This record gives sequence, structure tokens and C-alpha cells, in this order.
Amino acid sequence: MAKWLKKKVGLGRKKVFLEPITKPGMSRKKLAAIIIGVAAASAVATLAAYFWFYDVKIIKYDMHLYVEKVFGFNVATDALWFGKIPPGGTSERIVNLKNFNPESRTATLYFFGDLAEWVDAGEKKILLGPNESKEVRVVARVPEDAPFGYRGGFMLIVFKKP
Repeated sequence: MAKWLKKKVGLGRKKVFLEPITKPGMSRKKLAAIIIGVAAASAVATLAAYFWFYDVKIIKYDMHLYVEKVFGFNVATDALWFGKIPPGGTSERIVNLKNFNPESRTATLYFFGDLAEWVDAGEKKILLGPNESKEVRVVARVPEDAPFGYRGGFMLIVFKKP
């Protein structure tokens, strides 16, 4: 009886599953290029629709801090330079947020990296009216037991419709 089952099952199988599903004259490379092109176009269209519909703008600022024995400062505006701070000390920077849109926007602040635990802002979610600007104080507090050396990170400011 086992021989009969083998024969019955073996008769119904075909090799159709191993052949590619293509139109006559279409190569595998051409089919792969079409699939990749459609996937890429779909991803770009999805991202474009998302950012157009939600109107999101993201700004990244690097943050730098040196734990040293004495205080030191840096007035450059290309990043949040907290300067040199001894353990237990603090440094403060002011970030000016401006909404250039004719509609209200919410600015949300996020901190990342080695400084994320040491840095805080009074407000992390700020509502800005049309063409309104606000100052936000960003404070870095170095723990008493912090070892000497460099600490870095970055701050993301995400502007979107409320």
C-alpha cells in the first residue's frame, strides 16, 4: 500500500513551481529591475506624502561638553557648546525657536547621546503661533562623580502641526 501512495503522489507533481513567472521574452534582470524600481518609487511617494501631509521639519544640533577642573566657555553658534565644566557645575545655553509658518506649530525637543541624561530644557514641548519666536533655556548639569573628559550628543527639534 505504501508503494501505491508513493506513485499516486509522484504522478501529480510538476516542475512548474521552479520556473520563473515572466512574460515571454522578459529576462530575470529586467523583472528584478522593474520590481526594485516600483519598490523605490513607492517608498519615495510614501515619504513625500507623509512629510507633505504632516508638514514635519527636523533640526539637529550637536552638543559638546568637557568635564575639566576649571570653567571655560565657547560662544560658537554652530552647536550647543557647553564649554568646560567641573564636576557638580552647570552650563546654560539659550536656543531661539522661530516658527516661520503662517500657522501654529509645536516644537518638541529630544536629547540623545552621552549628554542626554545631563541636559534638560525647561520646556520640551513648545507651542509657537504664526511667525512667533520663543527662547528656551537648555541646561547641562554635570554630576559630582563625573570623570574628566569629553561628552557629546545631539538635540533634535521637531516642528509639526499641533
